[in-house]
Amino acid sequence: MIISLCGEVDPAFAGRAEYLARIAICDIAMYYTYVIKSLVDGKLYVGSTSNLKRRFAEHQTGKVISTKHRKPFKLLFYEAYGEKLLSIKREKYLKSSDGHKDINKRFGEVA
Repeated sequence: MIISLCGEVDPAFAGRAEYLARIAICDIAMYYTYVIKSLVDGKLYVGSTSNLKRRFAEHQTGKVISTKHRKPFKLLFYEAYGEKLLSIKREKYLKSSDGHKDINKRFGEVA
């Protein structure tokens, strides 16, 4: 398999099986569902984003209104999805009472 890192597709491969199997990594969008824990009050925050590094930095620097008074944070875990809808559904589940039970089972009583 030939992998293209967001470059131009070589016309010499057009129509060949290798061309059809090519993966343009820059075109693969990932969406993340994440859980962070405040190191101040121990409370959890569940969110989803397409850019986990940027979003975590926003939490750490107080740019997120709902968490700005609870920084700093520890990233407990994240899950990656190829579809935004799946990430949002998982976020909603983790915010539910059953989701909180799953988090507590996985990490002990953290919430």
